[in-house]
Amino acid sequence: RAIVESDEEADELLHPPPAQQPETPAAPVAKGEAEKAKGGGSGRWSEAERRTLAEALALYGSADFGAAAALVGSKSESQCRAYLNANRSAVAADVSALKSHQ
Repeated sequence: RAIVESDEEADELLHPPPAQQPETPAAPVAKGEAEKAKGGGSGRWSEAERRTLAEALALYGSADFGAAAALVGSKSESQCRAYLNANRSAVAADVSALKSHQ
């Protein structure tokens, strides 16, 4: 993991310029989609879900939590936003590490 020194640095990693953001993917049709739309799904985050959220934020930034939730698949848009807000430094470090390997 990369070390993120400040909230400003974390915000820079999580808010890429709009020109770098690709199109939002189509919403998935998955088992339990109705439950997820209501904010369902487990409150605990697996390592795979955390990694997928970091990958989504590296692609779309934090401006499109709908796309992030679509990629995670098992968490709602509000759950993705809440996880980022509660774990901003750790998520920013994961995003930084992903961007440095691209």
